[in-house]
Amino acid sequence: MRVVHIASLYGSNVSKGGVARAADLLARAQARIGAEVTFLTMNGDSRRGHNLEIREGVRIEYFWRAGGSGSLFSSSLFGVCLGRVRNCDIVHIHGIWSFPGTWGAFAARRAKVPYVVSPQGMLNDWAMRFRAYKKIPYWYAVERRTIGRAAWIHFATEEEQRQAQAWIARKKSKVIPIGLDLREFGALSPRGMFREPHGIPEGAPLLAFLGRIHPIKGLDVLLRALVRVKDEVPEVILAVAGPDEDGHGRRLQRLAQDLGVEGRVRWLGTIEEQAKPWFLVDADLFVLPSFSENFGLAAVEAMAVGCPVIVGRGVNIASEVEAYGAGWVVPTEAETLASKIVEALRNPEARQAAGRAGQRLVADRYDGEVVAREMLKAYEECLP
Repeated sequence: MRVVHIASLYGSNVSKGGVARAADLLARAQARIGAEVTFLTMNGDSRRGHNLEIREGVRIEYFWRAGGSGSLFSSSLFGVCLGRVRNCDIVHIHGIWSFPGTWGAFAARRAKVPYVVSPQGMLNDWAMRFRAYKKIPYWYAVERRTIGRAAWIHFATEEEQRQAQAWIARKKSKVIPIGLDLREFGALSPRGMFREPHGIPEGAPLLAFLGRIHPIKGLDVLLRALVRVKDEVPEVILAVAGPDEDGHGRRLQRLAQDLGVEGRVRWLGTIEEQAKPWFLVDADLFVLPSFSENFGLAAVEAMAVGCPVIVGRGVNIASEVEAYGAGWVVPTEAETLASKIVEALRNPEARQAAGRAGQRLVADRYDGEVVAREMLKAYEECLP
């Protein structure tokens, strides 16, 4: 099967965010099991035209962005996209609110090629309220047609599907999870490989956060929870890995100073993909207190290395975390979050049991090649 994936960004580096990471994982897994996979994206350099790379069997075409790296428009995508789409069996669009997906959907409709859209949580309740003054007009002007003309809509969890119902109405949809490349988590580094170069003492209880520094992630709540945690567990350290988005990281650093916990926080910035397992292996708890999270891929990666997790109820895999006993689910509220962190840190046996359960959950539900086969089978249902 010939598949064209389209997204604003491509890559596994955490700085590119969950949409890029999920699309990367799916494309590579489909190529490994025999599909002919092309990826069209704007994650290129500043020169006009576009660049080509072959990575693990995926043909990746990077297009120049008009206006520089912050732009979502690419004139160079116009001429190439329609030709690529004409020569494929199906188009898979990752995310909404961006030019590549909108143009890719138009090109697919013009070429009479079926396409699938993965909203990636962008139709969730919290996400639609955030900057609604921009999104609602754009929805009615553009994205309603993108969604409405799709062969079907892909959701990563049943909760994401439920929250999107107000926007997709009776449109056909399927729930297929995001799968990891489990090879990345096969040979794990020994504990301490990440702590030492970052000045984190070997015996200090380590809380880990991995992801974009964005208001949706609830990091302000986590900092307020840390005030109580450090009173109960004075040696605790919170390590925050991820890129600052729109200056939110600077605001959080000021908040940490105001709360008196700046000495307990390590702001690591963006970490490379190969360093991620070291980081997660060294953590005693992975904490993702998001108000809304389409899937929670970073939490799944933490579970893959056996790190127990604490997730907010807005994280859409929360029900599976509870069902497997892979960690703890709490409201995104500082007092309750602090209590659960302290309880978990004081109970190493419970953390070990949760870590083992998380690895079982990942093996059962999130094997990337199993997910890729399921997705290819779902594509086949809409082919002429």
